[in-house]
Amino acid sequence: MGIYIGIKKCKEQDNVHYYFVDPDKVMKPDFYIGINPTSNKTLFYWDTTFSNSFGEIDFNDLHKKVIINEIDPKVLHVVVIRSLKALRENNFPDSMSYCA
Repeated sequence: MGIYIGIKKCKEQDNVHYYFVDPDKVMKPDFYIGINPTSNKTLFYWDTTFSNSFGEIDFNDLHKKVIINEIDPKVLHVVVIRSLKALRENNFPDSMSYCA
């Protein structure tokens, strides 16, 4: 069985790139991320108000273990890799979706 994780840009504001993450039906729930190249962090949100984050990845400390209990570890792994790649390349495309 294949895996699809949709990661589509929904807005950019104050140099933060916001994406809607839509895992396949098996790995729900849907959520949003905000990738901030200034702070080198990715924050996790449940809705488009982007006001209350429920998780954070700080790429300034790559030795810190990342666990966000609300997100399936396979989905989290993809989001971490895609976020880090976008930050390192300073490239925030409209889609960073994953299919395997």
